[in-house]
Amino acid sequence: MKKIGFIDHYLNEWHALNYPEMIERAKQGMDEDFIVAYAYAEKDFGDLTTDKFCEMMNVEKCSSIEEICEKSDCLIIFSPDNPERKLDLARQVLPYGKPTFIDKTFAASLEEAKEIYSIAEKYHTPMFSSSSLRFAPEIKEYPDVDSLLIIAPALHPVDYWVHPLEMLVTKMGVGAKKAKLSKSGNILTLFLKYENEKNALVVMKDMGPAEGYFISGNGTTHQTMVKLEKPFFDYEMKDILRFFLDGKPSFPKEETLEVMKIRDFALKEIFDEWVEI
Repeated sequence: MKKIGFIDHYLNEWHALNYPEMIERAKQGMDEDFIVAYAYAEKDFGDLTTDKFCEMMNVEKCSSIEEICEKSDCLIIFSPDNPERKLDLARQVLPYGKPTFIDKTFAASLEEAKEIYSIAEKYHTPMFSSSSLRFAPEIKEYPDVDSLLIIAPALHPVDYWVHPLEMLVTKMGVGAKKAKLSKSGNILTLFLKYENEKNALVVMKDMGPAEGYFISGNGTTHQTMVKLEKPFFDYEMKDILRFFLDGKPSFPKEETLEVMKIRDFALKEIFDEWVEI
């Protein structure tokens, strides 16, 4: 049995509250069993304290990062709404060498993301990070295209740019060379040009009843718009548990760094000007 440790800035957040159930579903049919055994948070937030979380989830509260890293077989670093905490947490966790999944957003910036990878490589620690949108079957099944369109809900950009950008990089790979950001009302439009003459458009907008994530493209065989409707979180969790067993991420780190590179540009909010990235 693999014992998983949850590490968070605070545990009163959607991912920490829902991952245990996802893990229960994802481990079905696997040869290895998994259990969320330990939890640690830097602080409490709201009514659900760390003590209450641990009681509710029937997990052991750890008093320090050292304790949870020593006791756990594998680790998840959450802090989904505080990417600025990721580097400091990684500095403390990755030296233990335990397989570690770092929840979105991977880091506060591309520079910090590179430093996290350097720490993992120094200590030979298996590690990866991703938005759950990467694992949507509709993304995997969508044919390769020369021009890609992604439409995403216009939520808080600091926290949510990662989702459409993960979709983008999953399909287009690395190599975005120029970018331009435009804004009209609450609609953000990100244009991207690639060295191979491919291009992409990411639109973040308030879609009302039609809210969701959509992908469309122009290529030799496909230009249908598809809404992501399958349970991408469950597919992500299956990949996380597989990774906890073999220590091998299912995609290269260069794709995560590409997401961070484009996110860095988008957050600068330089509007209506093509910029080399």
